[in-house]
Amino acid sequence: MFVNGAPVKNLLNKRPVRAVFAGLALSLLILAVFFCRKPVILVTDRPFYLLYGEERIRLKRIGLSLRHFRQIKTADLADGAGPELAARTALDLSRRPRAVFFPYRYREGAWHYLVERPGSPVVILGGRNQRDNSLEGPLWLCTDTEADLYQAGVLAGIIARDLENGEEKRKTNFRLGIALYRQEGADNSQEDAENSAFIRGTGEYWSGIPIFSPDSDEQGLACAVLLGDHRFSQEKKPLSLILFTWMDPSLAPRKTLAIFDDSPWAQMGPALRILNRGAGGTEMRIPSKILVLKKNKMQKN
Repeated sequence: MFVNGAPVKNLLNKRPVRAVFAGLALSLLILAVFFCRKPVILVTDRPFYLLYGEERIRLKRIGLSLRHFRQIKTADLADGAGPELAARTALDLSRRPRAVFFPYRYREGAWHYLVERPGSPVVILGGRNQRDNSLEGPLWLCTDTEADLYQAGVLAGIIARDLENGEEKRKTNFRLGIALYRQEGADNSQEDAENSAFIRGTGEYWSGIPIFSPDSDEQGLACAVLLGDHRFSQEKKPLSLILFTWMDPSLAPRKTLAIFDDSPWAQMGPALRILNRGAGGTEMRIPSKILVLKKNKMQKN
């Protein structure tokens, strides 16, 4: 017969039991701190989910949450939502967020947000779109396209060198080359500097001259770098591709060897580090996240 709960007291005094209770208490404390910290908010929409891949987004969210020890909340909008709705949806998610990220297509929503919450840490992820210097307000984060094209040139040069030294050159009657194709109608104000960076990159491992004009002879390309969309005729398809895209890598063509990703999920991590350092200024540049595809497996660089 138990008297005064002595057996229970003895059980609680045992070291393994105390360790379990201490671990449980610590876990609850960590969870409490995690959910009490200011969350990060990303404005996004359903079309982006379909392009980027829902499982991929889930993994990115978990990774960012663990690395920055904060909740990552998304303001999921319907396709075609206006700036006021984008701002209102973000406002409803948290009264005191650590940062609110607006993709370029919802940039006007960032100003609506700041009208409601002046002084909030609001960031526009501009991608390859340059900031309008006449505008003030949110921090503008752009993709460092010049650095990206240098890295793409290095990869393309390695690919061309390896193919020229291998069997592919003997299989074709055409000159093996490298081409860079841009999105039609895109802002090309920095084209000369970016092309120079690409040439410097290819020159690290390859001695040829890259092609920049879509009207040039495309036959026998060792590698085509697509900074945007481009269609190849059946007889002029390149042997390998490097894509600048947000597309889920599982949907990329089989000959894709690398993907440059400057999506919101790729840029939020570096952007948060910039904010945590208290970096000043109105514009910062971030290189893309490079995914090197090898034997159908993604390797991060």
